[in-house]
Parts: sequence; C-alpha cells; structure tokens
Amino acid sequence: MIFQVNLELLGKENILPKSHSYELSSWIYKRMAQGDESYTMFLHNIGYQGVKNKKFKLFCFSKIFCDKFNDQKDRVEIVGNRALFKVGFVADKSAESYIMGLFQTQEGSIGDRYSKIDFRVAQVEALKPEVAEPKPVFFKTLSPVLVVEEQHLPNGKTRKNYLSPEDANFELLLWQNLKHKYETAQKVKDLPEVDWINDTFRFELKSQPRKRITTIKAHTPSESKLRAYDFDFILEAPVPVLEFACAAGLGGENSQGFGFIESKMR
Repeated sequence: MIFQVNLELLGKENILPKSHSYELSSWIYKRMAQGDESYTMFLHNIGYQGVKNKKFKLFCFSKIFCDKFNDQKDRVEIVGNRALFKVGFVADKSAESYIMGLFQTQEGSIGDRYSKIDFRVAQVEALKPEVAEPKPVFFKTLSPVLVVEEQHLPNGKTRKNYLSPEDANFELLLWQNLKHKYETAQKVKDLPEVDWINDTFRFELKSQPRKRITTIKAHTPSESKLRAYDFDFILEAPVPVLEFACAAGLGGENSQGFGFIESKMR
C-alpha cells in the first residue's frame, strides 16, 4: 500500500538538509502514535519477528521531493511552496482510509538545528504499484538502498561493510533480505505463496550508483552515518514479491528512510 503525501510549505524560506530521513521518520512515527499508540510501540520496540530472531518494521518512505530547488552544499532551498514524499506500508486494503487519516491535514517541521521546513499536509493520495506488466520491471530508487555485509574478524568481532550494487554479494544479500521480510509478513498477512527456489529472481543494475551518506541523529552525541546508494535497476520476480518490495522497501533500515523504490513507468 503506497501513498503520496503532498505538502504545503508554510515558511518564507524553506531550506531542508539533504540528509533528512531520520527527522522524517520521527514525524511519521508521531503520526502513527496519534492514531494507534499500541501499534506504534509494537513497530518501534518489537516489529515483526522474522527468521533468526531478526525483526522487521514493514514500512518505508522516500526522500522529500520538490519541482525546483537551489543547491546549498549539504542543504537544498525549496523554490515555491509545494513538496511531497511517498510512504509504503505492508497493510491490508481495509486499512487504507485509516492510514490516510493519520496524515491528512497534519502539520509538522522537518530539519535540524540549522534549517528546517514547516508544512501542512495538503492532500494524501493512494497509489498502486505499477509492476504487473511488462516483465522484467524497471525501477528507480526514491531513497537510497542500504545493503550491509557482516565480516567476521580474527579477533571474534564483526565489521559492517556497506555494499554498492556493483559489489559481488549485493544481489544475493538483497534477495535474502527481501525473502526474509516477505516470509515474516506471511505470518500475519494473507500473502501469496512464492516458490523461492524455482521462480525467477533477477537484479540488473542499469545506471551508475550514486553514493549517499545519511546522517542519523545529526548534531547530537549519538550521531552516526550510513552509506547507501541510489540507482536505476531491473527486478524480475513474481508480481506479489515486486508489490511487496514497493511497500516494504529494498535492503535494510527501511523504516529509517532507506530502500523506497518506484517503477519507472510513473
């Protein structure tokens, strides 16, 4: 289930940090908390229990987009008073009006201590992933995809390697992550069965990857940085898996603003 959230900007000067996914994630969590506090606490503290005790929070969202902007190093100045982002949830159709109501007419601020945008939600639109035809499907990332490979060191510790889509193990880890999330969701959602052994699953990179460094909890003692990538690509898989990928996201840390994808037919 995909939604486009259209924003009316309220300030005279609207300057947004390029790295704003953590702040947008916080605002989305607050909206969900207003609607159903128990559901939000479940997502934040537990999530859906997957294989090997891995927990998934099955929603994702894009970066904030606008028609025109001025580049200011680590920030963008939005020209005009309109912007938007897209958000996906693994949820039943019956929840559509409830989710739309979480965002409709809400106000908020996104940014850091140096600059921000103030906005009002002008409209929420329900979208359908365009993945049925043709096959394979061309996609673009609307927020960077994060794929991490854990390397076991001789001293017993592990090191996280952030993979580019050009790296050898990227495709394998991408499909493994998506499979784990899909099978996790099947425990609580009525999703079609998938033959993960005999069906076709293919990833093909179609553009030069663009590295993105995302700052989490910027300008605080808990600040951290994650490396992910934007790119165009092809996915070939059963339609239910592609629709699921659009709603849940590709790669890791989807609920922090990574891995939102959209077919290039839009």
